[in-house]
Amino acid sequence: MNSNEVGEYFDPNTLSQITPSLIVTGENGAQHGKRNGHWFLINTASELYTHSNVKIPVFPFGEAYRVINYLDMIADVIKIEMEHDHSEKKQIVLFCAMGMERSVLAAAWYLAKHQGYTLESAYEHIHAIRPIACDRSWWVDQQISIDLDENRTWKLLEKDYPVNAAMNSTP
Repeated sequence: MNSNEVGEYFDPNTLSQITPSLIVTGENGAQHGKRNGHWFLINTASELYTHSNVKIPVFPFGEAYRVINYLDMIADVIKIEMEHDHSEKKQIVLFCAMGMERSVLAAAWYLAKHQGYTLESAYEHIHAIRPIACDRSWWVDQQISIDLDENRTWKLLEKDYPVNAAMNSTP
C-alpha cells in the first residue's frame, strides 16, 4: 500500500500524537474529547463553531504575513498552555474540519518555532504520524521568502520581522 492509499483509508478524526502533549485531529475527533478536562482545544477553522478553548483561524489564501501572525499566535498559545500545566495528562488538541491542512500547518509551525525543527522536517515528522497531513507551507511562502536566521528572526524579503520576545529564547 503506498502513502496515497494509506491517506485514503485514514480516519481524519483519529487523534494523532505529534508530541507527548500535542494532538492533531479533525473536528469530530476534537469534539469526542471535549469532555476530557485535561484537553485544551484550539480550533484553526473559521467555519467551525464547535466547542474549543481558543479559536484562531488560519486563512489559507490571505496575505502570507497575516497567516504567519495567526500561526505565531497559535504556536505561542500551545507553548504557554504546555508551560502552564506540567501535568502529564494535559493535551493540546489542534483541529480543523479534517485535520489535514490548517491544524497540521499550525502544528508544524509550533514545532519549527519552539521545538527546533525546520518547517520541512516538522511536516515530515507529522506526516509519518498522520499520513493524511498535507504540506501547506506554501501558504506562508506564497508571496514572500521566509527563513529563520541565527537570531531566530523571520526574514521576509529584505525586511526583518521579529516574531516576538518568545522567539528570542532557545527552544
